[in-house]
Amino acid sequence: MPPSTPTPTPHPPLRRGGPRRATRAFVWAGVATAMLAWVRPADPPPAPPSQPVLSYQAMASRLVELYPASRDHAGEIVRTVHREADRHRLDPCLVMGVIARESSFAPQARNSRDLGLMQVNPRYHPDLVERAGGPRAMLEPARNIAAGTEVLARYRRASGDDLEALQRYHGLGKRNDYVERVAGEARRLRDAGVCVGGDVTVAAR
Repeated sequence: MPPSTPTPTPHPPLRRGGPRRATRAFVWAGVATAMLAWVRPADPPPAPPSQPVLSYQAMASRLVELYPASRDHAGEIVRTVHREADRHRLDPCLVMGVIARESSFAPQARNSRDLGLMQVNPRYHPDLVERAGGPRAMLEPARNIAAGTEVLARYRRASGDDLEALQRYHGLGKRNDYVERVAGEARRLRDAGVCVGGDVTVAAR
């Protein structure tokens, strides 16, 4: 018999477009990687604005400029107002507005009934006056502010409203535009940097 011719081994058919598809995928992968490398990273969120910082000394100096009668006790007044307002959760500038309206920051201010910076009346608030040391103590800035601020805080707790509390503190109905005048003084003192609001930090306590 003649020698048989070996039968060639069949190769599997190439898939249509196989090498081209693989090459194309490789190219697109490289392009994508390059594009990602050029993408600018997102900017970080902006930092919150820094709070203004005031010192008690600076506030006292500005208080004297506006109310010269406070000169000898300006530092004590500023510190005590912020301490007592914070203790009773009141706006320090509101307390300052009351003092401006009641006595123009003169610690020795008095009339036949009311005494001191916040014009505290011993007849209507005997417990606070006695606790402070009696009527004469109402002529001392720190004791007067402590008593007057507590009176204002009591009225605010009873009414739940600052404006109503001011009206009750005044005690003369709606005469003399008292509430509006106090509110105006509070804004003026805040704008002048004599007292702080919720967006101001106090340094050098």
